[in-house]
Amino acid sequence: MGWVNEEEEEENTKSNASRKILFVILDMSNLINVDTSGIAALVELHNNLIKTGVELVIVNPKWQVIHKLTQVKFVNKIGGKVYLTIGEALDACFGLKV
Repeated sequence: MGWVNEEEEEENTKSNASRKILFVILDMSNLINVDTSGIAALVELHNNLIKTGVELVIVNPKWQVIHKLTQVKFVNKIGGKVYLTIGEALDACFGLKV
């Protein structure tokens, strides 16, 4: 959130009307498992991002992680934005065709 807030402050000081940050992509390839406190942190991050108009995207979660996030309906909460690669996430978020 610190980076997002910092970018937003920089954007507010400029006269540019276009928004700089639209998505935050979390690469979860190194995360083997997630517990309730990790899920709570993701929910808090998602809620804070939504307040600033930024969407959360998850990339490359392991089976155990995606299973738990699906069970607690977090995947639905972020609009199903879960992808296998960063490239796929960028293509989907910006509507690009390969």
